[in-house]
Amino acid sequence: MIQKSISEKERQRLHKQHWDWLKFIALCALAGITFGALISLWIINSDLNGFGSLLARSANRVGFTILLVAGFASTFGMVAMGVGITIRSQVQDRQD
Repeated sequence: MIQKSISEKERQRLHKQHWDWLKFIALCALAGITFGALISLWIINSDLNGFGSLLARSANRVGFTILLVAGFASTFGMVAMGVGITIRSQVQDRQD
């Protein structure tokens, strides 16, 4: 098997590109997590379909609120990462 070696300049370019991708994905995840947490808190505060009052009457309202917020935040964060990866890969393909 023949193994190609890459130049130091190419290695540095790929290293920079790698960290740029990770930073972008982390930023997308953070935005999605924030948006998901805000949406879940809006659902609770606006008492959408009586959900806020149901939580307020619950004996374990703090635990259930944390579960709701964490569920929304993780779901929105994963979706935002997927969308970010898709958009960034399409933009990068056009640049190459």
